[in-house]
Parts: sequence; structure tokens; C-alpha cells
Amino acid sequence: MTTAIQSQIKAYLKGFHELVKPDLISIFTAKELELLISGMPDIDINDLKKNTGYQGWKATDKEIS
Repeated sequence: MTTAIQSQIKAYLKGFHELVKPDLISIFTAKELELLISGMPDIDINDLKKNTGYQGWKATDKEIS
């Protein structure tokens, strides 16, 4: 699969390295970098519900709940 999307990976890395120089991220492992970019893998649904703001909707609307 990697070879099928090699040009996309190169384009992503080019843009990423324009924002963050490679020597600045070289101190992180792949897992640490993934966590920094993507955040925690678990989603706290209760926290999400508590901190979600709705415009034109209510938390009790059929489409939301």
C-alpha cells in the first residue's frame, strides 16, 4: 500500500516539514509523534457531550441523541 500512495506521502511530508523542521521532531518516537499529531486514541463521550455547543440544535434533538 505504501508504494501506491508514495507521492501523497511525499507531498504530506514536504508540507509538514515546512511547518516543523525534521531536526525538531527527530527526538520523538513514531508513537510519540502520532500522539502529538492525532491526540489520545480514546474518545471520552461524556466529556464530548458536556463540552459540545449546538447552534440551531439541542442535545435532546432526535438527530443528536
